[in-house]
Amino acid sequence: MQTNKSERYVVVTAVSTHRVRYCIPVSELQKFNPDVDISNDREKQIEWAKDSVTMNEIEESSQHWLGEQIVDACILDEEEIMEMGQ
Repeated sequence: MQTNKSERYVVVTAVSTHRVRYCIPVSELQKFNPDVDISNDREKQIEWAKDSVTMNEIEESSQHWLGEQIVDACILDEEEIMEMGQ
């Protein structure tokens, strides 16, 4: 009986996806820059809201998990796994 020097592993890489919603009152957006009036400028309102979300300045309103998608799969030995890192 022949034994392997190292165990082999099936490595599956997946991406988990969430839909996250943010609800931001325009009056709250206006407070970020009171020198520029955005009350009648929908494009600016949307732009500022996106910027606020990107900068993590706004709390999410809801979240829904959409599932996992498998990106790839391969077989590696222990040495290859150690080289792979995180």
